[in-house]
Amino acid sequence: MTNPSDIRDIFGTASGREAFVCANGPSAGLVDPDLVRCFGLDKIVIGCNDVWRVLRGEPLECDYFVILDTKFNEDHYKPIRAYTELRDAIPITHFEMDIPHMRVPLDMQCDSQLEVRKEQPAQFNPGTFFHGHSSGVAGVQLAMHMGCHRIYLLGHDLTVTSSRTHGFGDRHKERQTGYQQGLTMRSGYDLLALHAQELGVEIINLSSISTLDQFPKRKEIPHGTAQAS
Repeated sequence: MTNPSDIRDIFGTASGREAFVCANGPSAGLVDPDLVRCFGLDKIVIGCNDVWRVLRGEPLECDYFVILDTKFNEDHYKPIRAYTELRDAIPITHFEMDIPHMRVPLDMQCDSQLEVRKEQPAQFNPGTFFHGHSSGVAGVQLAMHMGCHRIYLLGHDLTVTSSRTHGFGDRHKERQTGYQQGLTMRSGYDLLALHAQELGVEIINLSSISTLDQFPKRKEIPHGTAQAS
């Protein structure tokens, strides 16, 4: 992997291009991995957290992958490092790593105001990211900062299906009925929708099971019938 420079150096570098942001929700495991790879060939591909296993246990080929949770990084250090050594994918974090990566500045004040400032939400701030309680939210922000005019989502579900909490099965080895963690992410996607409207960016949700209603849904990638692992 080439040594990445400052995060600001990639701002606007994908102007006019499309992005594909794959989060870790169960819909990522309901798609043939080969179809996902083909879909991303002509796009900026951004993954989140479990990129080495998100597609039914198979890796996602991506240009960048976002990790916001320091504990997740500590718990999965070995597969994260192995993934980066085999692929030319650059980790995007807000903390330091001992492998080549880019750091993003997080505006935690904006994040703390997501719920209380619905009357006057924060405007898009070039060069600054908000946490949104979701690496998927940060992945979409990265695509916006890079200047992508259309962003496709997969795995941004905020729900459980067929006992899956994630595309590879269940991260915590237990069923999370109702997936309460997903409820904490909704306000972040609400703000993303406002920023997309402000910037003239089209966001398309490819997941038919996603509970997000802020973006139009389109079945661009045929879904399979994978069972929970």
